[in-house]
Amino acid sequence: MTTIMLTVLGFLLAAGAAFMAFSYGGSAFDRSYDQSSAASLISNGSSVSAAANMHMTQRGYFPANLRDVTLRGIYLPTEPTITGIGTSHAIVDERYEVAGIDHRICYEINSELGQNGDVVTAGSRPGQMGCNSTDRVFYAAF
Repeated sequence: MTTIMLTVLGFLLAAGAAFMAFSYGGSAFDRSYDQSSAASLISNGSSVSAAANMHMTQRGYFPANLRDVTLRGIYLPTEPTITGIGTSHAIVDERYEVAGIDHRICYEINSELGQNGDVVTAGSRPGQMGCNSTDRVFYAAF
């Protein structure tokens, strides 16, 4: 009888330890995912912005869409990847925008860029980046 009770107690302790490890590890994983997604978007924004500026220097006007900066791989070899981060991306009004960003990723983007708060309005100053968690849009101005 004692052996059965100790075995059951051992299983309960193991299950509790596994649950605690999963709970703690899960939140740490989520935060790491948000941070890496934010870094990826900031990198994409910098790349598209640099490509758009090269396009402007060589052609005299900013690109109207992503195809203009990826055509024949002159400025960018391919469109930036946003799979799992946003729902769509485009060049809009001399800005690279990614829509459908989770509010946690927006927070991480703004934190990484040294901007305080969840809501950062899209600016038009060259090089300005941010994420508006209300609209769920990341932007990088040229």
